[in-house]
Amino acid sequence: MSQLRKVVNPILRAIKEGNESKKHNLFEETCNHLLGVASRYAINKDDCEDIVLDAYMKAFRYVHSFDEKADGYNWLCKIVENVARDYNKKITITETLEDFEKEIAFTMSPGIETKADLNQELLKLSARDQQILYLRFWEGLSLEKVGEIVGVSKSYVHKRECQLLKLLKNNLSKE
Repeated sequence: MSQLRKVVNPILRAIKEGNESKKHNLFEETCNHLLGVASRYAINKDDCEDIVLDAYMKAFRYVHSFDEKADGYNWLCKIVENVARDYNKKITITETLEDFEKEIAFTMSPGIETKADLNQELLKLSARDQQILYLRFWEGLSLEKVGEIVGVSKSYVHKRECQLLKLLKNNLSKE
């Protein structure tokens, strides 16, 4: 159980009983901690504050379902994690391939002559393949997280990533 349980549980209990003024106390006690949790799960770090605020709104809306015997801080952290996952699903990849070609070029440097060559090869890939490479190399996400976002299994992401890197290396070394 968390150290914050002793502080958070009584506050949640008071909010559950209708004491609206305790919402500010909950925010003061947990905001910085929950921002850290959000930053761990959010793909776009700029969304962390929005994620935490949405999580507070959900917590206040569903405080009646909070089990007072449970750890309130962990309950809040789980809400933040779920909200962050929802935000991640909404993300659309809008950055250009130029933004992440440096990252992928780093792993493939022996066969690359110019950035334009890499960009040309990346543009030949499907949108899903581009997204897999972007999420893995630019965002640095795990195979599991990429699979969740793209809607495929972790093993598919790994297999496809290996295939794509091999394909790109082969195509670039021919030029």
